[in-house]
Amino acid sequence: MLYKTRYDAAITIARAVGDQIASRHFEPFVVDFKDSDANDPVTSLDQFAQKEIIRLISSQFKDDKFYAEEDDENSISLASENLWIIDPIDGTANFMHGLPLWGVSIAFSTNGKILFGIVYCPELSLFYKAYTGYGAFLNQKKMTVSSIPVLKKSVITSGLTHGLHLETGEENRIFSLFTSLLKSAQRVRILGSSVLQICEVASGHTEGFCGIQLKPWDFAASAVILKEAGGKITDFYGREIDLHTQDFICSNGIIHDKILDLCKDTLFN
Repeated sequence: MLYKTRYDAAITIARAVGDQIASRHFEPFVVDFKDSDANDPVTSLDQFAQKEIIRLISSQFKDDKFYAEEDDENSISLASENLWIIDPIDGTANFMHGLPLWGVSIAFSTNGKILFGIVYCPELSLFYKAYTGYGAFLNQKKMTVSSIPVLKKSVITSGLTHGLHLETGEENRIFSLFTSLLKSAQRVRILGSSVLQICEVASGHTEGFCGIQLKPWDFAASAVILKEAGGKITDFYGREIDLHTQDFICSNGIIHDKILDLCKDTLFN
């Protein structure tokens, strides 16, 4: 494990900052919005958490770089060496309304390859972690994706409404895919946190996730967790994703082609 020191540090930092934010969740905090339509909220605790994560990492690894959600502009290349990809609170809209469905997400990559990921959801007592080649763990127990082979018996979570206001002219096709999932799966849920939804596929609690308009911090950590748990993640064409991919499907691998078929039928025909 070449970067074990960084991996161990990420585990400690995610837990420490997550617990700190959880303890302050119901104290007064400032809410602002990154867009004029108030679709993309940010709180003062998001900003505090990000600064604290970067401070703690930088104190140990002074030359490492950061690609983080609350930066005003991300000028760092995603192909950089020793790059930390951070979402201090994924699920900010949930967080600002008092819902516990949010998490701290920390990933580490070098030259565009994600080596490990940590996702901590403190108010749900869920701590997910994975290092490439060493398996995925939930609360210290090794986890694997579910073995459900039929879409009709599967629970699918969705991020299809994420950024939908940016998809001008695409709303009908995206809603058609959502409707197809509703008709084809046992249940479709929207949890409001992409990192949590992907990790729940990894844990075997759900069988799939579809998301659009996602950023690297929305999936970098949870993608490696999913892969190490035996899951599959591709774009809507079935191609392998990278840190630049925005629209993709996660699954237990068994039902992946079924979801891809829905995408082809509703999005590309």
